[in-house]
Amino acid sequence: MKRFFCFGFLSIVLCVQAEEKKEVAITQASEPVMLPQLKIAFVDPMQFFADAAVVMDLKENAQKELKNREIRYQSLQNEIRKKGQEFQNSMNIVSPETRIEKEKELAHLQTDLQTEKKSAEEFQYMKQQEIQITVAEDMQKNVTAVAKREKFDVVLAGGLIYHNPETVVNLTDKVISESNKVYNALKNQKEQVKTLAQASNAVIKKTV
Repeated sequence: MKRFFCFGFLSIVLCVQAEEKKEVAITQASEPVMLPQLKIAFVDPMQFFADAAVVMDLKENAQKELKNREIRYQSLQNEIRKKGQEFQNSMNIVSPETRIEKEKELAHLQTDLQTEKKSAEEFQYMKQQEIQITVAEDMQKNVTAVAKREKFDVVLAGGLIYHNPETVVNLTDKVISESNKVYNALKNQKEQVKTLAQASNAVIKKTV
């Protein structure tokens, strides 16, 4: 009986201890877990696309080139229209050989017109891709620079439906400012190198 009593008493103690541990575990699990406070910001890609100097210069240069291509296209159209009218007016008075030559000339001009149109479309697509890639790379680089300097943990871009302005900071203006500062400095440096090269060439020409 004594052994049985000891064994039973030990079982009760173990059960009580197990229940106490279980209650402690449940209590600990029910306590709120304190996560580290993250410093979060966001950037508006559309505003960056509209206001960043590097993007504005790329778009301006692309527009100039497209304008030149449009002028060439219009010039070819006018030439085809003019030569086509001349061909129609002279069909009954020119020789068959001359008529064949005029037809070939018009056909070549039509080919040139289609080539110019295709080239303009390819150029426009290529420039759009170049601008998109430049925007992505430049924004990534300058977001990283600003975020590291100001100790942000997370920076969101695009697809932001709601944010609390008290806890989530809009870094767009700072990122654009950072991008413009770096880009303009590089642009000025290139212009200075170009000016020095031109001055150097002018001196060389005078000494020759």
